[in-house]
Amino acid sequence: MLTICSGVSRAADARSLIAAGAGELFCGVYPEHKGKLGYDINRRNLNAGLASPAEFGRLLEAAGDTPVRVLLNVPYRDEQMEEILTLAERVASEGAAGFVVQEIGLALALRERFPRLALHASSMFDAATVEAVRLLQTIGFSRIILPRQVSLRHMANLAVTGPELEALFFRERCFYDDGHCNFEHRAAKMSETIIGLVASSPAVAIQNRLTPKMLFTGHRLLYEMRQPGLGCRMKLHSTSTDSSNPIHPSLRHRPFWACGLCSLPLFAMGGVRYLKIMNRTLAPALQIACVQFVREHVELYERLGASEEFVSRCRRDFSRMLSLGSCEDYCYYDERT
Repeated sequence: MLTICSGVSRAADARSLIAAGAGELFCGVYPEHKGKLGYDINRRNLNAGLASPAEFGRLLEAAGDTPVRVLLNVPYRDEQMEEILTLAERVASEGAAGFVVQEIGLALALRERFPRLALHASSMFDAATVEAVRLLQTIGFSRIILPRQVSLRHMANLAVTGPELEALFFRERCFYDDGHCNFEHRAAKMSETIIGLVASSPAVAIQNRLTPKMLFTGHRLLYEMRQPGLGCRMKLHSTSTDSSNPIHPSLRHRPFWACGLCSLPLFAMGGVRYLKIMNRTLAPALQIACVQFVREHVELYERLGASEEFVSRCRRDFSRMLSLGSCEDYCYYDERT
């Protein structure tokens, strides 16, 4: 049985995400008073997180029996720990199913205070070896969210260690998110903004002190991003505006999409039971559409099994969804292509 895990940004979206196929939800929660925590207390950021523990309570009410995990998945300083644990107390009292954590000190404190709640290891732990997974299990983690660089074959090796395994599966494949990329995508995004600003309004560019050197650097970064063999494999694509696209047309025109649909048989055989959809940058309607799209193909796998027809249908549907000629460059797990 494969379970779809989806992020949720608003309590009002919980029922729709569950109806679309989400078997688990995860979210970031912010305290009413930030204190020493500031806004960087989870990786979903303020726009994609719940504004207060009270809203988290409303989310749990809407979610019903569906488990909801709370993200505490950034590094914290010693002076922040008391406030983080206070926030954990609040969401635990509301009914949180567990926590996703990336810091061992916090994990030990949570295990001591909330021994009955699930403790899941963030992909930022980079648990990519059998020894690392066993160590995290000893600490008290019941599930490991695997980092992006773990291959399908190696997942099967990790599955025998005991904890549940969750794989990043849909969208945001870039290794940069886990700190493994040697090419800075955000710089290229910044460069596109700079170049667009100059093209549309030179006067505003001058007012913002955008120097010729900055513009040259921006052009150079954009050039390198588009060269085969440079940067990473997640190329920038200009998707089609074909209005005849029949599958979730609202999902088109989005760069950096990625898909692991045709790997579903290998997940199931390799011991991975939880599939994580990366959706923190999406509007609520697109989050729901992604969950529905993945659920449809999980059900397709349950009907067709590990057949060539299943793989072919997955590739066809994902390509149509983004109006692509081919989905090869968007495959989450290269060895499957």
